[in-house]
Amino acid sequence: MSLITTIVEQPFDTTYLNIKACLNNLLKSLLSKIFVSSNSSQGKFLSDQQANSEIPPSVKGLSDLKSALDRTAIWVALDSKGLINDLNDNFCQISQYSRQELIGKDPRLLNSGNHSQAFFNSIWSTISRGQVWQGEIHNRAKDGSYFWLDVRIVPFLDAREKPFQYLAIAFDITNIKLANSSLQQQEERLRLALEAANTGIWDWNILTNQLLWYHNTEQLLGLASSPFQGNCEAFLECVYQEDREFARQTINLAVQEKKNCNFDFRVIWSNGSIHWMVLKTQLYSDKKGQPVRMVGTTMDISKRKAAEIALYQQTERERLVSAIAQRLHRGLEQQVKDRTAQLQQALDFEAMLKRITDKVRDSLDEKQILQIAVQELGIGLGVRCCNASLYDLDADTSTICYEWTNSMFSDRGRVALMAEYPEIYQLLFQAQYLQFCNIIPNPVRGKVAMLACPIFDDRGAIGDLWLINDRDYAFQELEIRMVQQVANQCAIAIRQARLYEAAQAQVKSLEKLNWLKDDFLSTVSHELRAPVANMKMAIRMLEICMKQDQLSPHHRQKATQYLEVLQRECDREITLINDLLDLQRLEAGRQSLVLETVQIQHWLPQLVAGFQERAEARQLMLIIELPQTQMPPLVSDISSLDRLVSELLNNACKYTPPGKQIIVTVSAQPGKVQLKITNFGTEIPTEEFARIFDKFYRIKSADPWKQGGTGLGLALVKRLAEHLGGTIHVESANLQTTFIVELPNQGVLSRVG
Repeated sequence: MSLITTIVEQPFDTTYLNIKACLNNLLKSLLSKIFVSSNSSQGKFLSDQQANSEIPPSVKGLSDLKSALDRTAIWVALDSKGLINDLNDNFCQISQYSRQELIGKDPRLLNSGNHSQAFFNSIWSTISRGQVWQGEIHNRAKDGSYFWLDVRIVPFLDAREKPFQYLAIAFDITNIKLANSSLQQQEERLRLALEAANTGIWDWNILTNQLLWYHNTEQLLGLASSPFQGNCEAFLECVYQEDREFARQTINLAVQEKKNCNFDFRVIWSNGSIHWMVLKTQLYSDKKGQPVRMVGTTMDISKRKAAEIALYQQTERERLVSAIAQRLHRGLEQQVKDRTAQLQQALDFEAMLKRITDKVRDSLDEKQILQIAVQELGIGLGVRCCNASLYDLDADTSTICYEWTNSMFSDRGRVALMAEYPEIYQLLFQAQYLQFCNIIPNPVRGKVAMLACPIFDDRGAIGDLWLINDRDYAFQELEIRMVQQVANQCAIAIRQARLYEAAQAQVKSLEKLNWLKDDFLSTVSHELRAPVANMKMAIRMLEICMKQDQLSPHHRQKATQYLEVLQRECDREITLINDLLDLQRLEAGRQSLVLETVQIQHWLPQLVAGFQERAEARQLMLIIELPQTQMPPLVSDISSLDRLVSELLNNACKYTPPGKQIIVTVSAQPGKVQLKITNFGTEIPTEEFARIFDKFYRIKSADPWKQGGTGLGLALVKRLAEHLGGTIHVESANLQTTFIVELPNQGVLSRVG
């Protein structure tokens, strides 16, 4: 009784273990005695020899043992076939079957279906070999409920060592199973919850410095999966090196101040990855208030940290995006303003360009075109000065012809030698613009910013446009493009103006030629008709005189005069015709040279003497000037030379006012002879120089006496001079005109050759 009482009085969680120990002792006692079953023909558990030597004679002791077994356990006796032949009330109570319902039945009547056939075959195989089977069996009661039994099946052997009966002793472990199942479920839920939360549990004995991990703490810290038992230092070794000292100080401070702590730290796993953890503690103290135990959790917050970092990054990005957006907004506003200003400037420039283009295209005056361009550009672009230069490619110069300025000294008329500024004009001649600031200050302007743009057409550079502004000013792309377009329009307009001017000049030339033709026809008609009329009149008068039977001296004199008139007019007619024929031959190149040697100092005075009478008749002084030294003989065509000088003397006598002089000068120069015929009192306009040697051209203002003429004289003189290999040109100023003839000395040239 004392043993059972002791077992019963034990707490529930130790009762089952104590019962199992007592049961083992009880079985040893029972197996040492003889048990005679009332329903069995065999009445021995063991042989007689074993019974006589081991079983005590007292039946009272056996009864006590059976009573204890009935009070503490569930038992059932089975025959050799495994059928129930006896059982106690505990078995009926737990199975909810009556004794009558169970006797003679197979225990598998209570099979819950939780065990397989192999399980039951294993039991039967064990006990049929005379071995005790021990295990747990899940059964179903009559009402369908389930219960668990911890079972020992003991076989009873006959003299042949064969089982003839079995005793199954069991204990109800249903509550223990349910409790264990509940505990397992709770532990599983706790495990799942901790795993789901990435949380581990640990227990630190502060006094012994023993640290015990629970559940998945090892995995969280990146350790091996085997249970870890160590100390606080072993835990700190798991902490990331940069966080280790902070963790140590935080834990020590919590113990010293007897309070809980909560902090984040990092651990590094064996694969090198870094994970964030949060550690939360609960401190326990003894009755004296001294810390003895610290329990806590370790949770993996890597995802949270990543989310926090992501959130921070997202917040930072949003802040940056917002800041950028604000900056962009302000920038866009400024860009819109700038763009609007640029568009407005472009529209203004377009309007300016159209205005300038319309004006220059409407004008065929080159001066007006460039003046309009520089003025419109200067005002429209707001520069200090704008000027236009025209190039003289033959002289290699650039002249500022047109200018607009509002605050600077004028450079109009300034001529620049382009060879002195090759770095500028090389670019301009390549149709490229340039802008720069002069390094050396201009004495008048100082330092200024300049933009130069060529006026360029398909034939090359015509000139350039210059814009001048303050030295810190930089010409923008729109302004440069504007100036280039204006320069292009100016080039087109200038080319048109020059074409128009050339066309007008050609028209004037044609008109002048037409006038010359008309004048020539009128003159020739007059010149031809006048001699003919005079000859006709002389012939008529001569006829009248000839009809007189006897000519008186008076009539004879008249007849002689008429004959002279006829002779003179015939000569005049012949001279005119000869002039036309000679001029035609000279122009056609059919006149040959007949070279003779001429002593100029003898030949010239004789030729001039033929004009003395005519000069005196017109009250003119005809002077000849010869060199003091002997001149070398001249080898030339004497006929052409006589004709050339005679024409010039004839011209001089005709157009020199009475009382004035005509001077003939000759001089010898190396390889040539120079003749000058100068008449005073008359002057040829400079603009007529280029035309006076044209055929049939006559200067109206040079013939106040209306002496007439064909306009062939000077044309013939020029052709004669060229025929002799020489040149002729005119100089006229201060009421005197000089024709200068330079003739090569053919004899000298031949000797040189």
